[in-house]
Amino acid sequence: MIPDAAPRESLMDPQQVTLQVVMVDDEEALCQGVRRIIERYKVHVADVLVDAAYTFRYFTSGEDFLLYLSEGGEIDLLLLDLKLPGVGGMDVLDALKSQGREVLTIMITAYATFETAVKASASRRASSPKKSARCASISSRCWPTSSRRRSTRSRATSTSCGPPRKTRT
Repeated sequence: MIPDAAPRESLMDPQQVTLQVVMVDDEEALCQGVRRIIERYKVHVADVLVDAAYTFRYFTSGEDFLLYLSEGGEIDLLLLDLKLPGVGGMDVLDALKSQGREVLTIMITAYATFETAVKASASRRASSPKKSARCASISSRCWPTSSRRRSTRSRATSTSCGPPRKTRT
């Protein structure tokens, strides 16, 4: 989903964008802590004159989240716990895949194993073999020189995600 941006008075005014972050985790205290952080977080992307803010919603069960989606709920980023009572995180991923929804998802768990990581990764890869155009566009605008900078850094530091870190010489 491409969020609606607030109109701006001139091309030099930053465009205001609000992104919806949803968390599905049975630990309500953790969800509330993440809410306090996310709702205060703002990002200014100077290269494209965008000011991004975030709204946050959480669900303590996979069933409640799937009901939200069936009622037309939209999200930009999903923080998803692997181990949930009832409908678990892998089941939620399967439901998203069967609905044809492409949602940027970050899996969170205290029970990580190599096998579950591979299964979750394979599930998402099967449903969206390429990056969405929106994600690619955002990445290239936020970090336009990241690939060039990464090529000059050591292999050990080039595996991290996000913008390249500045190194001291």
